[in-house]
Amino acid sequence: MADEWIIDLTKQLESPPPSTDNELWTTSIYRVPKILTDVNSQAYEPKLASFGPYHHDRRHLRPMEKHKHRALIQFLRRIGRASKSPEDVLVAMKRVEPSLRFSYDSLQTEDDGVWTKDEFLKVMITDSCFALEVMEQRGYHSHDPVFGRHRKNYVIPDLKRDMLLMENQLPLLALTTLADMVLSATKLRDAGISFCRSATKNFNDISFVGSKLSLPLLEIDDTTESLMLNLMVLERLHATAGNEVTAFVFFMNGLINTTDDVDLLRTEEIIKGWVGCDNNIAAMFNRISKEATLVVFRDDILIDVTHTMNDYCKKKKHKWRASFVDTYLKNPWVLFSLIGGLVLLGLTIVQTIYTVMPYYNA
Repeated sequence: MADEWIIDLTKQLESPPPSTDNELWTTSIYRVPKILTDVNSQAYEPKLASFGPYHHDRRHLRPMEKHKHRALIQFLRRIGRASKSPEDVLVAMKRVEPSLRFSYDSLQTEDDGVWTKDEFLKVMITDSCFALEVMEQRGYHSHDPVFGRHRKNYVIPDLKRDMLLMENQLPLLALTTLADMVLSATKLRDAGISFCRSATKNFNDISFVGSKLSLPLLEIDDTTESLMLNLMVLERLHATAGNEVTAFVFFMNGLINTTDDVDLLRTEEIIKGWVGCDNNIAAMFNRISKEATLVVFRDDILIDVTHTMNDYCKKKKHKWRASFVDTYLKNPWVLFSLIGGLVLLGLTIVQTIYTVMPYYNA
């Protein structure tokens, strides 16, 4: 028996490790041990809504599902104004689906059943859109049963409490993936938003006034990723540590999708260091966000700034003005051609007037 066991172990050592080994290192949302739930099970149970797969379709949480669907439609309408479709959402979430699945301790227990890829993606998209709408709470009727001003003071606090529960959290990657559908530095610039450096280096020193987004200076070197990850772990484990670093990473990951976004922020002297490594900077924020989960957010960064920028971007006049400036005013030769064309048009009008006037005087 022992010899057979050793032979079996030897074969396993010779085989390549299975890809699911990654799950050991990326899991961040855990099942609460039974020894703890036996003490006070209600402390770990959501009251109104499930976020993620662990408590999905529990009987007492089903009434909130119709409101989740309404929030999903509201989100899709919002990104539709940025020329994004439901198919774009699905493609983006499919790309990160393995990482999202690995974020959970187990999705094949007796309680959870076996989650197919389609079922899991549907829950991730619906619940993540709902979570973003809970944070923003904009664009709803005042009598809305969840988001209306007459009800939200009663409903939203319980929803936020549900979002904090260990078994009822969402991977930050799911939220940043959806946020990326509407935010990026270059897209904000195209919508007429300019960038400048904040007065301090504090991660919470982010503001949006008029058409200008102010961001703190971020000096990046070989230690930045390790430092941020350790600070995010401290925020997650220490009750009074706050959430400034996690919120900043969430926000920056939305701004930085491509090397063009990094180049723009570098030009505005918001990002310094790692010259020539813009692709590595974008990849770094993506990696960091994969290890985080939604816990608490600072309203001044993730709510006020985001929805103010969204409101700004919805106005077409800002896009038209930005397009005009980018097309005609940044290149001096194009500007001279525009001025010359306007002068020529003016002279043509004057000539036409002087040609027609004698006819009327006669």
